[in-house]
Amino acid sequence: MNTGELSLPKRLWLLFYTFAKIAALVLGGGLAMLPVIEETFVNRYKIVTKDELLDMV
Repeated sequence: MNTGELSLPKRLWLLFYTFAKIAALVLGGGLAMLPVIEETFVNRYKIVTKDELLDMV
């Protein structure tokens, strides 16, 4: 899915929904969430690149 074609409210809802789903399903804290966040935002939605995610962490 290319998020560039979505309107701003839909992109924000996607961001909120995705983080809520990750937080509800992943146990172990922030570091345990990183692989799931990488898979979701880098590989599936292509919102950020791998290097940008590494800089954020």
